[in-house]
Amino acid sequence: QEYAPYPLVIPRITPVGIDFQFSQRDNNKNVFRASNNIKTAAIVCYEVVFSRMTNKAARNGAQALFVILNEGWYDNKQISQQFLKHSTIRAIETRRSIAHSSNLGISAFINQKGEVVDKTEIESARFLKNEIKMNRKVTIAARMGNYVEIWAFITLVFLAIFNAKTIFAKTKRVAQDKGKFQKKKTKPII
Repeated sequence: QEYAPYPLVIPRITPVGIDFQFSQRDNNKNVFRASNNIKTAAIVCYEVVFSRMTNKAARNGAQALFVILNEGWYDNKQISQQFLKHSTIRAIETRRSIAHSSNLGISAFINQKGEVVDKTEIESARFLKNEIKMNRKVTIAARMGNYVEIWAFITLVFLAIFNAKTIFAKTKRVAQDKGKFQKKKTKPII
């Protein structure tokens, strides 16, 4: 079962005529520890779109991420590209290597810089083998989570208000100056 935000607001959707439930994923959402103490996390399909789970996994010690996708029910082939782009963004945000595995879409290995090291084509029967580098450092983006976007939005709103006030004040001054100029010009000369 996948995690999608707002399960109480949008409890069910039926994209292809089947009953497909989005809800909070309670099982297997933890970071997995191997016998050699390497920690990884699994991100299931739609979860890669939202940074919250990958950031939390990085904060909880995941050294690499595995994205598992079932893209067989999408008609649009560009969706595979979109999921791959989301995985590259998550790799950059967390500085984690990602093994991006899809049944009918694009499978790929993405390094910590967000570079696609190797990939398959859509609907190709091929396997990939590559080395994944582990990283224990937590980036600022992973540490702060969505607060970066929230602060950026607040700053943008503040700048827009400040800009609007400045433009309004200048426009008002120009209008006042123009009115004074016209009054002086209309006085009769005797």
